[in-house]
Amino acid sequence: MTKGDNILLQAKELFIGYDNAIVEDINVSLPKGELVCLVGANGSGKSTLLKTLIGFEPPLSGKILFQDQELSLLPSKQKAKTISIALTGNNFNSDITVKEFVTLGRHAHTNLLGKLNKEDLEIIDQSIQSVGIDELKNKSINQISDGEKQKATIARSLAQKTPIIILDEPTSFLDITSKFDLLSLLKTLAKEEQKSIILTTHDLELALKLADAVWLIHDKNLQSGSPEQMVQSGLINKAFDSKTITFDQNSTSFRPKETN
Repeated sequence: MTKGDNILLQAKELFIGYDNAIVEDINVSLPKGELVCLVGANGSGKSTLLKTLIGFEPPLSGKILFQDQELSLLPSKQKAKTISIALTGNNFNSDITVKEFVTLGRHAHTNLLGKLNKEDLEIIDQSIQSVGIDELKNKSINQISDGEKQKATIARSLAQKTPIIILDEPTSFLDITSKFDLLSLLKTLAKEEQKSIILTTHDLELALKLADAVWLIHDKNLQSGSPEQMVQSGLINKAFDSKTITFDQNSTSFRPKETN
């Protein structure tokens, strides 16, 4: 496999925003088998970038390519087989079971009547088992914890059988142990199933420990690299420096600034 064959998604000279550009001239590639954490201050453009990558928002200019095809030109059903999405604010109000929720991921693959075949059912069960919630599959989605709901959401994405999974703030409202477990699970899934996974997060220290690559939005620009490269470059310090805290490159953690 050549390096080009390993790249699933590319942004080329991409400008994103609404009336004016929020982030300019984005040039990044997403390889197979990697967990990418997208970080940046509030309002920097993280969610806008995700929405642009999945086609919810049109780019101001530039291209998004899936294996050298323009993503915007793919038929909607083909897009649903390419990228699965879990955005902030998932509606869990429906009184359906965890298994029924995960089953929603197969809709792009079923016939016009939405009938599930044996392969569909096997994929649903495998997806539930992959995230470790088999014992919850018959429970109502509203009767499980936030961390378990996030795992159910990931299982739904796995059931969709897309090469790319995009998640917006999947660790929100989770305790530190659940956050670590969830990111570790995503990294394992990326490696074992050769998925490309992008997620936004405010848990920068955790992202630096577990991500294969970090995309950082700061001052209308997106920089990318390995966690080590991003730390040593000083870009993390610049993006998150404030009057009260600073980023310590040696410990890769935040600490209060010393006051005189």
